[in-house]
Amino acid sequence: MRVKFKQAVWSLALAASVASPAAQAAIQRLVGTNVTYQYDDAVVGLFGLPTLAGDSLTFTPTNFKALSSDGQFTNVNSTINVQIFAHTGYTFPGVTVQESGDYYLIGSDAQVAVGGQIRAYDLLNPLPTSAHITDPIVATAPLTTTTTLSNFGTTNWQADAMVNLPTAWSAGGINLTIENILIAFTANQGSAAMIEKKFVGTAIVITPVPEAETYAMMLAGLGLVGWMAGRRRQFV
Repeated sequence: MRVKFKQAVWSLALAASVASPAAQAAIQRLVGTNVTYQYDDAVVGLFGLPTLAGDSLTFTPTNFKALSSDGQFTNVNSTINVQIFAHTGYTFPGVTVQESGDYYLIGSDAQVAVGGQIRAYDLLNPLPTSAHITDPIVATAPLTTTTTLSNFGTTNWQADAMVNLPTAWSAGGINLTIENILIAFTANQGSAAMIEKKFVGTAIVITPVPEAETYAMMLAGLGLVGWMAGRRRQFV
């Protein structure tokens, strides 16, 4: 009996240890002013957990960097999926992803790069054969500033991408995939390169707009104002 009891206890302990990580993971919802974000906190990768301000979702990675020295090629990447849902009465015509960080280059052969892409698709039609809208993540300026050990300093960088969405996609929400790639390369001994994603990481900016019904009400109101103005001129 004691052996069977111990086996049962160990079986329960093993099951708890296996199930524990999965039990801790959960789908998170962040409600903004005009849109709601949803993501799986178990697969945030190097992005880290996001925060929400208004309708802007921001990530603050703490270890998303690529390092190279003495003739190495380093490629660091991470991808995350975020679902976005418009609140009643609103749509979102586009999504802009903005990134920033810093880098350094020591030696004429040292190089760094930032890349990746954003990809959006309609949650009401998520099949691989359906439309996917993509845009590459591109640095806004060349990453070519060098430094030295005697006068060391890092240089800030920025990159962005944007997708314009069909209005109909807002009806059921969209899935936004953000793929980030950082590369550091050196060819010679004594050279070094580093690039890091650090300033707020990746920010998803949504611009909600009123639906067609709201526009119709606005136009009707403007028409009424114009008619009243015309009537007023008749009596002047």
